[in-house]
Amino acid sequence: TWLAVVACALPVAVCLFLTHSRTGCLAAVFGLLLLVAALFLERRPRIGWKLPAVVASAGAVLVAAVVALGVVDNRVSSAAAKSLGYRVQYWQSTARMIAERPIAGCGPGNFQHAYTRYMLPEASEEIADPHNFVMEVWATAGTPALLALLGVLGGFASSMLRRGGVGQGSAETSTGSARMDAPQGDATPHVVGGAAFGFLLSVPIGQISSAPPGIGVLIVGLPLASVAVILLWRWIDAGRLSAVLPAVGVVVLLVNLLAAGAMGFPGVAGTLWLLMALGLNLTEGVRPHVLPRAAAVAGLGVVTALLFCCWASGFNPVVRSQTAMRLASQEPAEADQHLRDAVVADPLSAEPWRELAQRAFVRWLRNPAKETLDDFQTCVKTALELAPHSA
Repeated sequence: TWLAVVACALPVAVCLFLTHSRTGCLAAVFGLLLLVAALFLERRPRIGWKLPAVVASAGAVLVAAVVALGVVDNRVSSAAAKSLGYRVQYWQSTARMIAERPIAGCGPGNFQHAYTRYMLPEASEEIADPHNFVMEVWATAGTPALLALLGVLGGFASSMLRRGGVGQGSAETSTGSARMDAPQGDATPHVVGGAAFGFLLSVPIGQISSAPPGIGVLIVGLPLASVAVILLWRWIDAGRLSAVLPAVGVVVLLVNLLAAGAMGFPGVAGTLWLLMALGLNLTEGVRPHVLPRAAAVAGLGVVTALLFCCWASGFNPVVRSQTAMRLASQEPAEADQHLRDAVVADPLSAEPWRELAQRAFVRWLRNPAKETLDDFQTCVKTALELAPHSA
């Protein structure tokens, strides 16, 4: 099992180093140290020679690979201080934005447009997020959203500590872990099958996003995921999952997001919620909180209504508008009509108005008629009204 873990972890570690993400590497190292300390406190195992040998060998192979690929050099180390300086600039500007809009923020997806108004004179980059998950949530969704997030994280931490998994009893009776024996009606095949189906389904569904995954993701990712499942099948089928593992994963992700962006990306935030759900569901030895049926049904109804509102007011208009704009770039002869369709689909977006202004300006250069100039001025005025800080 340990060899399988190392075999799966090494490619991930190499990819992590190849990204040159200093915050990612620091968070991963911190997580490994935290994991070792937590597992020792929980299980107090007797250390033989096999585990240190495997860890040392894996470390040696990883270091050799990093050196051979030339990942770490003087440029990487010298860029660290410069990168931190840039982030301080981001945070100072974001703090000014928060001070001006503390309640509702600038709105999800609008950070880059609003940020230009608060940029420091020496700053040269129009960032899409402040590279700090606390400031990102605070600036885009306001103080209530930040308090809700901190409440969720605090509740998760409190729940993990109340379970007393660390240092309580042996590995067989610890309340901080859940035995994954195969009961009657074992769901393991359904979970693995669902994961494979979801992997395949991500390709067609991803086509509606602004950055759809290429076929290479499927060709490379699915075989590697299959190999990982095969190597770890013994543990998947009848192993033990400690509550420490998802809790450490949450800590590592949040440490990385203290100096990195993308908290607003579903792929990143989804990992956070999944890890928290895994940790909270390891309830062996802890009395769970069960909602009355009426409260559960009411909660489901509220969540469903909120999801529909999000889809109707946010997701669907943006997707329809982006689709129309993509058609405008693919069909130049009908570009104006497609851009008008984009305006109707998402009346709060300034992007189609900018494109219409650009096309009107080109037409005016070719034929300086008053109607064309009026059209250009109308499009520019509307774009500035919708995004006054993006000019």
